[in-house]
Amino acid sequence: MKKNIIIILTILLASFAFTLNVDQVESYYTTFIEEYNNNNREGELSEFFVQIDNLGLYRFYRNMMVGTAEYTDRPSDVQRYLTEIYNQLEYENAEEQIAYAGFMAYVQSKISSDSLSREMIRSLPAYYTSIQEYQSNVENEVLTYIGNVIGYSLGVLEESPYKNIERFDFNGEIENRDFYVYQGGSNSEYNQIIEENKEEILTQIEEIANSNLTGFELELAIDDISYQYIDSISSLVQEQIAQSLAMFIEKAETTFNPNFIRLLVYLALIILFALFLKNLLKYLLIAIYIFELIFLIFIYNPIQDPVTSFIYGAFVIVAISIFFLTSVLNAFGRDVHIFERFKNIAIFVSVIVIITIPAYSIIDLKMDNNTQFNDSIFEDQLLKDTVTYSHTSIQRTIGTLKSNLGLEFSSMRSLYGTEINNFLKNSINANVYDHVYADSTESIDIAINSDGLKFSNTESYINNAQNLSKSIDDIMSSAEVRKSRILGALDELESNIESILLYSDDEFKNIVINTLTSQFNSSDLLEDIEIQSYFDIQPLKTIDLRVYNTVHGTIYLIVFMFSLLLFLIFEDKLFKIITTVGMLIASIMAFITPSNMTVLSQVNYPPLVTNDYSVNIIIGILMLFITFIIQIKKEKKISVD
Repeated sequence: MKKNIIIILTILLASFAFTLNVDQVESYYTTFIEEYNNNNREGELSEFFVQIDNLGLYRFYRNMMVGTAEYTDRPSDVQRYLTEIYNQLEYENAEEQIAYAGFMAYVQSKISSDSLSREMIRSLPAYYTSIQEYQSNVENEVLTYIGNVIGYSLGVLEESPYKNIERFDFNGEIENRDFYVYQGGSNSEYNQIIEENKEEILTQIEEIANSNLTGFELELAIDDISYQYIDSISSLVQEQIAQSLAMFIEKAETTFNPNFIRLLVYLALIILFALFLKNLLKYLLIAIYIFELIFLIFIYNPIQDPVTSFIYGAFVIVAISIFFLTSVLNAFGRDVHIFERFKNIAIFVSVIVIITIPAYSIIDLKMDNNTQFNDSIFEDQLLKDTVTYSHTSIQRTIGTLKSNLGLEFSSMRSLYGTEINNFLKNSINANVYDHVYADSTESIDIAINSDGLKFSNTESYINNAQNLSKSIDDIMSSAEVRKSRILGALDELESNIESILLYSDDEFKNIVINTLTSQFNSSDLLEDIEIQSYFDIQPLKTIDLRVYNTVHGTIYLIVFMFSLLLFLIFEDKLFKIITTVGMLIASIMAFITPSNMTVLSQVNYPPLVTNDYSVNIIIGILMLFITFIIQIKKEKKISVD
């Protein structure tokens, strides 16, 4: 094993010349964290920022093209992609490499809004592969170092970083001296191992010197001695790795979101006032609402506060949806005034429109505006996720297409090859035909025997024709079903390709076209299927996003729905005034265009930022409409006569 990696090891010895310098690892690690938190894109993390942006773009494009669903038993996660970034970077030494691995775990914790833990670090492929690589390199370095000293002591090597050892008169030779040449300088830790075990080592060297070993057998004997002294340095390495792991946790910012505590405070205060200060409960609820409104507008971040997002998503949005659905159903009751029906239906439809229509049209996140994404590892991953992986919608559709085309080919081959052939043979045997001949150049020659068509032969020629007719009916019935499936698969394939090309730039479009064209041309079943027309798709001029696809939109949508729900629940006039103000604030926010708006691509993935976009003012208008129409009380409805 050692000989298989020795060439690589000699190249890497400069990077792994000493055991791990934990202080240097800490210096790298804290620098990375500082630059990351300060968004310093010109420092040590310049290439990292390019790749992390590409990761966010990759997930954004993937979700727009094929959705967020994973169709595999082992769905990918952000750890894998952070490791891909880690593998793309270059490192000056082992300390920087291990520090970067720890930093990748820190980035994961920030993206997911979880506290950095030992389990998170250890489960990151970038970390455990770097540790395994480092341990392996150090162990092989120790083997080379001690083997070099033994070779020097035996006189088969002329140079050694450690020379304080007896040299023996030995005539043996080793086959490959390069396996025992140490490129680095003297190492005090390795020297200490030799000093502590010097008598035992010299005894073992002397035994070799008194033997007749040479060549490969001599190398094995040297290796056997060297392997005995790895444990002590391995223990030191393990201790340094443990120190680094603890340092990663200590130096990372603790991701603790105390915002949920406010909910406990709300609950405690409500219970307290309900029991002892019931007459002031109304004012407490108003105060809580105002405080929550301030929190949502100025503090709340959907990315970093999953507890609040869950509560509003699971309760407030669901509650308002149920309320309006019930209102719509009640609007068709017998005694409901016509204006009340109109109001309930109008509000319900308006809410549906607010949630479903595009709220923003994004320009700067288009693929052709992000050229750094081209030729990146994530462009290749996007191609795999949308086109080439077997679990993609396109490949599953192609699989359906090939399956039905294969069945169709086999069925028609059976009809024109076996069934008709059997019919002709049986007809000849029944004296219906004298002979049948046909080819692609001559005319068809069929000689009918009149005796075979006489009444006495009725049963024979009728049965033969009926058998063929039944076979044709069965085969054609199945063929019609398969034809429908094939046409359906082609329509689905066209739709899948369109969904991908709408969000592609010219480069990615050409990659998709070449990939699919090559796949179809290489298949006997697919080669005559014309799919070139499927590629006549022009990319979208803008990427449309709904309200909840952005941080800003999510905030004002929650503010509006929360205020609307409380307006409907409480009959107190003061409460209705204040919640109306909340709805008006949310409506105004719908018209605002922040200079930088965060786009929510997918949970636990890097968010994106857009600053070149337009706002759909219909959203704000509908919010104002709801705010206005909901104020009209039943007593003021227009009568119907």
